Amino acid sequence: MVEVSSRPMPVLRDRPISAGVRPTSADRGPRPPSEASRTGRFRPASAASSTGTARKRKAQTPQFLCNAHDEVAVLPRPLPPGMAYVANYTSFDDLVDKQILTQDDDEVVHLSVAEVAELYRAKCADQGLQPNRKREGRFIQLLSQNCKGMLFALRENGLGAKSAECLTSILSDNEHFALLDLSGNRLKDIGAARIAELLLVNDTLVHIALKSNDIGFLGAEKIAEALQTNNTVTSLDLSGLSGINRNHMGLHGAKAMGETLAVNETLASLNLGANGLGDEGIALLAQGLERNTTLTDLNLGSNNIGWTGCAVLGPLLNNCNLQALNLERNDIRDKGVTILAQSLKSPNIAAEQVRVLNLSYNNLKSQGFRWLSTIFRSARALVELRLDGNDCGEALGDFVSAIKDNKSIRHLTLSKCELTELHGSYIGDTLQSQSSIKKLELQDNTLGDQGAISIAKALEGNRCLQHLDLGSNKIKDAGGNAIGAMLHQNNTLQHLNIRQNNLKASGDSIAEALKTNQTLLELDFSYNDFSFKSYSAVGSHLQKNLKHWRRQAVPRLLSQIDVLKVDEATLHGTQEEIVQEIKRREITEDNLSQKKEHTKQVIAVYYRNVKKLEEIVQEIKRREITEDNLSQKKEHTKQVIAVYYRNVKKLEEEFAQASQHRIREEDAMGARSEELLREKQKQESSKRKIENKVKSEEEKISRMRRDQARIENEIKAFNEKTEEELAPRRRDLAALVIKQQRAEQAAKEQAEALSKTE
Repeated sequence: MVEVSSRPMPVLRDRPISAGVRPTSADRGPRPPSEASRTGRFRPASAASSTGTARKRKAQTPQFLCNAHDEVAVLPRPLPPGMAYVANYTSFDDLVDKQILTQDDDEVVHLSVAEVAELYRAKCADQGLQPNRKREGRFIQLLSQNCKGMLFALRENGLGAKSAECLTSILSDNEHFALLDLSGNRLKDIGAARIAELLLVNDTLVHIALKSNDIGFLGAEKIAEALQTNNTVTSLDLSGLSGINRNHMGLHGAKAMGETLAVNETLASLNLGANGLGDEGIALLAQGLERNTTLTDLNLGSNNIGWTGCAVLGPLLNNCNLQALNLERNDIRDKGVTILAQSLKSPNIAAEQVRVLNLSYNNLKSQGFRWLSTIFRSARALVELRLDGNDCGEALGDFVSAIKDNKSIRHLTLSKCELTELHGSYIGDTLQSQSSIKKLELQDNTLGDQGAISIAKALEGNRCLQHLDLGSNKIKDAGGNAIGAMLHQNNTLQHLNIRQNNLKASGDSIAEALKTNQTLLELDFSYNDFSFKSYSAVGSHLQKNLKHWRRQAVPRLLSQIDVLKVDEATLHGTQEEIVQEIKRREITEDNLSQKKEHTKQVIAVYYRNVKKLEEIVQEIKRREITEDNLSQKKEHTKQVIAVYYRNVKKLEEEFAQASQHRIREEDAMGARSEELLREKQKQESSKRKIENKVKSEEEKISRMRRDQARIENEIKAFNEKTEEELAPRRRDLAALVIKQQRAEQAAKEQAEALSKTE
C-alpha cells in the first residue's frame, strides 16, 4: 500500500491525483484547447481557484521584451510585483540562496495531468525503467513542489533527450513559466538541441539553467544559434558542477557563443564555468563580447585561461558593459592580476563600472596583492572582491591600507589566504577607519588570539560591518573573551561565525555579552567546547534578538523606503535629464538637416547665377559696343580669365599630384602583383618538380615491383624443376634404405639362428 503525503495534492479540475493512482485514459486524452488548458492546470487543493483570484493572477502576468518591430519594449520582470527584480542579483543562484523565489504565493502548477504523465513516461524511457504507479505518484509530488508559479525546476532527475523533447512540446505554448532549471541531468547535445528549439518559440522564459548536462560543442552551438533570435532570455547557465556529466563546449562552442554575443541584445548574465575554454576559447568569446552592449555578468571560472586569457579580457573591460566577472580557479597568477589591475585603474571606464570581481584560487602571491591595492585606490564602483585560496604574504599591509581609502567595497573574502596574527592586526587597524565593508570572510586561516583581539577591538567602534566569519582560525579563550567584550559595545554586527576554534570558558563571556546585545541574529559556535549552560544561554539570547529584529521590521523597512524614495527621485531626475538630452539632440539633428537643406538651396542658386553669367557673357560678345566699353570689358575679362587660369592651374597641379600618387600606388600594386605572380610561378614550378619527382619514384617502384614479381616467378619455377629432378633420386634412396633394412634384418636372423645352433 502506498502512503499518501499529508501535503495537499494537486488536482485537475475536480479530480484529485494522489500518489499510487494512475491517471485514466480520459486524463491522458487529447490536449485541451488553449483557453481550457489554462483552467486545466493542476494546483494544490489548498489553493483552489476562484474568479477573483484568477483575475488577480492574470493581472500579474509578467511582460517581456517585445519583438524588434514593436514600437514599445518593456524589460522582462520574472518575479511578481512587490518582489525584488532579478537584475538586482548577480546570478540566478543568488535568487535561490536568498530564497527570493519562495516569496511567490502562486501555488498553481501550470501543467495538465496529461502533460505530467507524458513527461513521466519520457523520463522512464531515458532511464530505461518501466513506468509504475508508485514512481508516477512520487514524480507528481516532485512536480507539485518544484514547478509552482513561474519556476520550473527539475534538478538531478535523470532527464535525457526524450524528456527534453517532451518539455519542448509542453512549454512551447505555456505562458506561465519564466525560470527553467534542468541542472544536473543528462540532456547531452540532443537534449540541448531540443531546448534550443524551445527558445525559438517560447516568449516567456527569462532564465535557463543547464548546468552539468554533458553538453558538448554541438549542443552549445544550437543554443547559441537560438539566442541570436530570442529576445526574452536574460540569464543563461551552461557551467559544470563537480562530478560526472560536466558540460564541455570547448573552442567550437566558445566561437558560437561569441557570434551570438555580437548580435544578442537581451542576455545580461552568462555562466560558462568549467567548460574547457582555455585562452583560445576566451579569445573567440571576446570577439563577440567586444560588440555586445547588454551583458553585465560573466562567469568564466575553472576554464584554465591563465594570464594569456587575462591579456584578452583586460583591455576588453573598457570596451563592454561587464559589471561582474568571475575568474576563480584559472591559474592567472600575479601576471594576470597585473593586466586586470591596469585595466581597472582610473580614468579607465572599467574603474567606474566593474562591481564584482572573483579571483579566488588563482595562485596569487605578494606581487599580485600589491597590484590589487591599486584597484582599491582607483576602482570606485567595486562592491565585492573574492580572493580566497591565495597567499597574500607580506603584501597584506599595503593591501588593507588601500582598503581604508575605498568607500565602495561591501564584501571582501580572504579565506585560506595564510593570514597570521600580524595580518590580523593589519585588518583590525583597517576596520577602525573603514566605513563601507559590510561582510568580511576570514575563515580557515591562523589569526590566533592576537588577530582575534585586534579585530574585536576594532569592531567595538565599527558601525558598518554586519557579517564576520572567523571560523577555523585557532582562536582560544583570550580571543573569545575579546569577542565577548566586543559584543557588549557593537550594535551593528548581525552574523558571526567562530566555529571550529579552541573556545571553552570564553563561551560564558559571549553568553553574558548577548544579554545586552540586541543586534546579533546568528552565531555559529559549533565544534567548540562551550558548556551546556553557555550553549543554552547563547541560543536563548539569539532567539530574543531575532524576535526583536522582527518587531523592528516595519520601522526598518520604512526607513529603507525613505532612502529608496530619495534614490527614486534621483533616478527620475536622471531619467528626465536623459529625455531632455535626447530631445536636445533631436532638435540639433533637425537644425543640422535644415542647415543642410539650406546649403543645398544656396548651392543651387549659385549654379543658376553662374549659368546666367555665362549667358550674359555670350550676349555681350554678340552685341556691338563702343571701344571704351569694349576695353573696360576686355580688361575685366582678362582679370576673370586670369583668375580662371589660376584656378585651372591649381586644379591641374592637384590633379597631377593625385595622378602621381595614383601612379605610385599602381606601381606598388603592380610590383606586388608581379612579386605574387613570381611567387606563384615559383610555387607552381616547385610543385611540378615535386610531381615529376613523385612520378619518377612511382615508376621506379613499379619497375622494382615488376622485377620482384619476375624474380619470384623464376624462383618458383626453379623450385619446381628442382623438385622434379630430386623426386627419382628420393625414390631410389628410399628403395636403398628399405633394401638395407631388409639385409640387416636377414643378417640379424642368421646371427640368431647361428647362436641357437651353437
